[in-house]
Amino acid sequence: GTRQQQQQQQQQEPGMFFTRHPQPLPAPLGDEVDFECSLNLVAEEFVWRHRPINSNVWIPVSNATRAATGV
Repeated sequence: GTRQQQQQQQQQEPGMFFTRHPQPLPAPLGDEVDFECSLNLVAEEFVWRHRPINSNVWIPVSNATRAATGV
């Protein structure tokens, strides 16, 4: 997409915020890690994105588990 579309996608959705933040976790390269968090919204699924250091571009985390809320 265009740069403007990318910037809009990087912004947090209105009214959405963490009620429990994922905590930083150092791990060896290639290790699998789990991050726990909670949002103030209920949704069928969430998709994680990652912004590499020294980059302005968010990329989808392809091997992330899409967690159902079950609420």
